[in-house]
Amino acid sequence: MNLQKLQTLRDGNKRVIQRYLDTLADAYTLSLMEFIATLDALEKKITQVSLLNEDILSKLDTEGIEEEILATDAYMLEIDIKLRRCARYEVRKRAASNLQVSLQCRDPNFRFTHQAPTPRNPSVRNMHN
Repeated sequence: MNLQKLQTLRDGNKRVIQRYLDTLADAYTLSLMEFIATLDALEKKITQVSLLNEDILSKLDTEGIEEEILATDAYMLEIDIKLRRCARYEVRKRAASNLQVSLQCRDPNFRFTHQAPTPRNPSVRNMHN
């Protein structure tokens, strides 16, 4: 594959990564299953970008290698930090889900309802503030 096509593929995958990160930014609106599926898809895209980075480096002329390494390493570090934040949130989300299941098992009348704040329902407090 030529260099330009590899760079275009990488740019497209970076845009998909940003969409997944935007989705995960509103994680409190996602079910645990949706959150985990999005996180898994994000990890796959990150792997694809990493492989494309290697392919791009192998096709670059000597003059462009250092700049490419600096740019890709900075991007990959930023993504790794965001991914770790998402993983930490996943642990908390799983714990909350387990608590809900535990409470349901103890009290069959227990009903967990969580409503995200909306313009129509401003009385619901945002728990992330």
